Amino acid sequence: MFLLRFIALIIFCCSFFVQNGFCADGLKIKDLIIDNSDRIVLIKGEGGYNTSQSSVYAPIPNSNTSVNLINNITTFTLTNPSRLVVDIPNAKLQSASRTYKIENSSVLIDVAISQFSANPNIVRAVFNVKSQSDLSKLKVYSNGSDIYVVYNNQIIDNSLQYKFYTPSG
Repeated sequence: MFLLRFIALIIFCCSFFVQNGFCADGLKIKDLIIDNSDRIVLIKGEGGYNTSQSSVYAPIPNSNTSVNLINNITTFTLTNPSRLVVDIPNAKLQSASRTYKIENSSVLIDVAISQFSANPNIVRAVFNVKSQSDLSKLKVYSNGSDIYVVYNNQIIDNSLQYKFYTPSG
């Protein structure tokens, strides 16, 4: 009887660890989608990571800057050249590293995405901006699987279209 309980306990423990191993895949970064309205960049993900944590600012040791932790995503800025770095923990890039040149943008020059680290898995996106003041325009949001980088909050005035035509019923 003791031997049967011991075997059942071993099977239970093994199945628990195997299940946790399969469930802990983390986030798979599929692609980078750049909105042609010069307003937003979407880092498209599949899966998820912790979304229960609220945004906090953590100081960097021996520095007078801080790191913004958003749902375990780490963001920080660098200068010369001016750029925003977004580190996505527990994530794997599903394709090769690449750089997207941004045409006709008032803020961005290019965006690079790569597998920064394999142990632990960290995907890094780097947003090069035209000037140091443009860094304050970049805001990072997430819904748990997709990461949104909003950089131009100008409202598009759709009322201009009525000066050229009138919609009919």
